[in-house]
Formats: sequence, structure tokens, C-alpha cells
Amino acid sequence: MSERKNASILFEKGLITEQQFGKIKEHASSGIFSLHNEIRFFLFLSVLLFTSGAGIFIYNNIESIGHVAVLTIIFLITAICFLYSFKHGKGFSKQKISSENPAYDYLVLAANVLLGIFIGYAQFQYNLFGTRYGLATLVPTALYFFSAYYFDHKGVLSLAISGLFAAVGFSTSPQAIFQIHFSGDNELGFSVLFLGVALILWTLYAARSQLKEHFNATFLNFALHVISIIAVVNLIEYYSFAWFVYLLIVAAVLLYFIRLAYQKASINFLTFSLIYAYIIFNILLSKLISMSGAYMFIIYLSPFYFIGSILFFRKCIKDFKIKTRNAGI
Repeated sequence: MSERKNASILFEKGLITEQQFGKIKEHASSGIFSLHNEIRFFLFLSVLLFTSGAGIFIYNNIESIGHVAVLTIIFLITAICFLYSFKHGKGFSKQKISSENPAYDYLVLAANVLLGIFIGYAQFQYNLFGTRYGLATLVPTALYFFSAYYFDHKGVLSLAISGLFAAVGFSTSPQAIFQIHFSGDNELGFSVLFLGVALILWTLYAARSQLKEHFNATFLNFALHVISIIAVVNLIEYYSFAWFVYLLIVAAVLLYFIRLAYQKASINFLTFSLIYAYIIFNILLSKLISMSGAYMFIIYLSPFYFIGSILFFRKCIKDFKIKTRNAGI
């Protein structure tokens, strides 16, 4: 979409011919994937496989290797990766820093993953930060944010955001998300909720100051999913004053993301916003049926309700594509 939009701007300004504009549109609609992006994906995957394999090897042979030796090896590899990264990095910049070197991205990610492993290992084995366990999370998180903005790396940014949520006691891993229970723990629930809102506010500031605007999609994806999941869990669990606060905030957030989806032509934001809105609507509907005792509704009308839901969802996606196409986004 962005390639076609940029081409339209260039054509309107007379910088490219109609023939060139037609070829760009044809290329944009061909759906050809980027080999560079595919290589980067496999390099990132190799980082995760390497660190996981090294962790398993160390766990199985820790008695013969020794903790000091393991920490020394991790430190040396981390230092080498960071030395390479700083040597080839371009430093802080408000704009996106283009990198055609997959090895650079690979080693930046490896350096930060190993840094987190080093700090976590040292804390677990030698109580590096004593009983101040929050520092064991906040310190690597701060270093991740520094690295993400200095080296312009979205993968490291995802580590930093995950660490930020872990610092308040919430894990963003899929297993932990499906096992969360916030009933009766409003402090944790609201901490995560307002941290998600803070990410949205940060993207507004970044867009206004033109500070790494290409990072905004990562911030917004975390915010959308975390806020919606927290709200869904708390809306299911119990009734209280907090219940209505969760409902109001998630409703405002989902409306914001639907509006943003049309502005950015993001089918991702629209799809997940509609899914979360549908889940929350069904939670409210089920509670209303439970209070009224109108269980016959479920028996007789539920098939029509689900068919209507599918048709409504398809209509929303179809209208979205038409509007964004007409708007030239």
C-alpha cells in the first residue's frame, strides 16, 4: 500500500511518467516477497535456536563446566557482538536507519538476547541485585530500549517492551497469557492496562516529533493485544467498580484502533479490533442473559446470531477494502 501511495505522490508531482507509474502499480500488486526479509527472518530464527540450544547444553553439563566459566563465555560472546554492532552502527537518529547487512541485525539481536541471559544468570546464581528483583528486569529492559533506538532494531524493541511488562509482573509469553488470572488483583491489572495506554500515548508523541515513527507499529501491536486481553480476562472474572473502568478503557482503545486502521490502511488493526470487540460484546451479552434468565435465546436464536456475526464481519472487511482503495491508501 505504501509503495503505491508514494508512487501516486511522485506521479502527481510529475517526477515519474505515466508508464513508470503503471509499472510500479503492477509490481506492487504482484505480491512478490522480499528475499532480503526472508533472509533476515531466518537469521533471527537462528539466533533464537542458538541461544535455546546453548541454554539446553549448559543446563545438561553445568556441573562439569562451572557457573563462572559459563558466565565468562556468555560475557565474551556478548562483548564481541556489541563491539561489532557499535562499529557498524550509525548511532541515534530520529528517522529509520536503512541496513542492508543481515549480519548486523543478527548480531545486534544476539548481543541483546545474550545480555539478558547474562544478567538473569548472574542474578539467579549470585544474586547480582540482591533481593531487588525488579532491578534484574528493569536494567536489561533499559539497555534493550537503548539498543533498540541506537541500533534501530525492531526485534530488540520487542524485547524491551516485553521486559517493561515483566517489570510490573505480567509476562507476554503465549503460555503465560492464557494462564493469567487477575481476579482480585486490581493493582496488577491496572498497572498493565495503563502501561498499554502509555505505549499508545508514546506513539502519538513519536509521530508528532518524528521520532522513529516506524517503531510505532510495534508499540501499537503490543498495546492493542495487552489492553484487550487484560480487559477480557477481568470482564469475565468478576463484577466491581473496576469492571466498568476496564470496559470504558477497552471500548475507547478499540474505537481508536478501528479509526487508526482506516487512517493507516491496516487490516491487522481492524481485524483484531473487531475480534476483541466481538468477544467483549459476547461477554456482556452472556452476563445480560444470565441475569435475565432468558436462556431460550441461546437455544433458538444462537444459530442466526452467529451467522449474522460472520456476515457482519465480512461486510466490515469488504467496506474497509473499498474505502481504503478509494482513498488511495
